[in-house]
Amino acid sequence: LIHKNNYCIPLLKRNLRFLFSLFKKTNLAIASDGGVMHLAWVAKTQLIALIPPQVVKHLEDTIPLGDNNHILYKEMNEISKNEVMSLIDKILNKHK
Repeated sequence: LIHKNNYCIPLLKRNLRFLFSLFKKTNLAIASDGGVMHLAWVAKTQLIALIPPQVVKHLEDTIPLGDNNHILYKEMNEISKNEVMSLIDKILNKHK
């Protein structure tokens, strides 16, 4: 990719640094399983991770661990707005 587009890597580095610093200043992140979720975890941001059940079976060693993480093991279409809002309230009110 570097050989095809010289701007790919500098843009990627800049965006990851920006995103990391944003997470460091954020009270809560909601992310599906992927790089952004892991970056929020590394930044020690309160995290709601949306992880499909079939992923857990194969990648349980890569799930974010710790007290700052709350994981919903459901398909995206099974997660209700009320469920997420309730979890958000619980997390943010815990740290007031």
